[in-house]
Amino acid sequence: MDVHNCKNRPPVLLAGQKAAADVIGDKLVFDLVDTNPRAIVVHQSVA
Repeated sequence: MDVHNCKNRPPVLLAGQKAAADVIGDKLVFDLVDTNPRAIVVHQSVA
């Protein structure tokens, strides 16, 4: 059984996103957490 789920233990990524943005910038963080996963889901290449 996976203990990570939306009800009991949701994946909270905001703190990690903010920390990453301090290092690599908002644009790259957005690509990592939104643009790239979205492209994968629709079978497009990831830049």
